Amino acid sequence: MTLPPASALTARPVLDFPSAHVAAAMTRSFQGYFVPMLFDAASFERRFRGEHLDPAASRLWFRGEELVGVVFIARRGWQSRVAAMGLVPEFRGQGLGRTMLGSALEEARQRGDHTMLLEVFTVNEPAIRLYERLGFRRVRQLLGFRREAGVAAGTAEVLTEIDPLELARAVLRETEEPQPWLSSGETLLSATKPTQAFRLHHHAYALVRPDAGR
Repeated sequence: MTLPPASALTARPVLDFPSAHVAAAMTRSFQGYFVPMLFDAASFERRFRGEHLDPAASRLWFRGEELVGVVFIARRGWQSRVAAMGLVPEFRGQGLGRTMLGSALEEARQRGDHTMLLEVFTVNEPAIRLYERLGFRRVRQLLGFRREAGVAAGTAEVLTEIDPLELARAVLRETEEPQPWLSSGETLLSATKPTQAFRLHHHAYALVRPDAGR
């Protein structure tokens, strides 16, 4: 396969495509990723509506008519965030991500945005090197937890299902430090069914959001 130079790439805004097309492009661009990324049109819209994805600033990248990858940009006020960036497997490791993300950064500067945020898994060292070369700096580390289905839990507690809007308001009310984009009250305000929210007494809250096929 002959790999394209960066100058051979073209980008089109997400605004030009139906949701099903964009969801399929994202799924393909994240094939083999650390965390499964499987989207259909409904789960794509449900996920990114709350993140304030800007379809005019987000891009699908191509070589001719062949999909190369995606860069999705979310925006709030003077901040932008790389909501998703991925390349289809055959175009990875060729330095094309630098062109794609560099273009997004230049467009953010032209808009007058003050900051661009992103999150990356600590094991994704090639991506971290790219981001640092482009001027990103580490500000904090987020932690995640996983428990396999069927593993016996501890003492059973009765959860109360609540309106997701109640959870969002609790986050906005109870937190002072800026929260990660995905768990901020601004994001949670958009949660609607089939997403579910639960409360354990008035001390802990959980949001359960279905993805495509699970």
